[in-house]
Amino acid sequence: MALGVVIHAAMVFNTSHHWIVSDPSGGPAFGVVVNLIHLYRMPVFFLVSGFFTGLLYLKYPASEFLRSRVIRILVPFVTTLISVNALLIWYLQSAGIRPFTIANWVSHLWFLAFLMFYILAF
Repeated sequence: MALGVVIHAAMVFNTSHHWIVSDPSGGPAFGVVVNLIHLYRMPVFFLVSGFFTGLLYLKYPASEFLRSRVIRILVPFVTTLISVNALLIWYLQSAGIRPFTIANWVSHLWFLAFLMFYILAF
């Protein structure tokens, strides 16, 4: 998961993909780093999450398990959407950087939405 710092730093210098913050002095090596890390980082994250979710499901009754997941995943997700992401969208829209869309509103929290969906499906 520490590679999250590396991938986001490399995205700034990746010349093959434009990010909000970018430096054109980068090179193609940064694109290779981003693509290699992107290939396995999030799948491994979801795999580890699924493993520990299964252990928690065996340890607690279904109602307690679901209540725990809602408190630990859904509450921070919604709170951040309403506070931090709302301010981010307002800034990006007022600066003319990005128009408002639902995808931009969820933005970097997409994985929490997926985690909650997978837990409910489980």
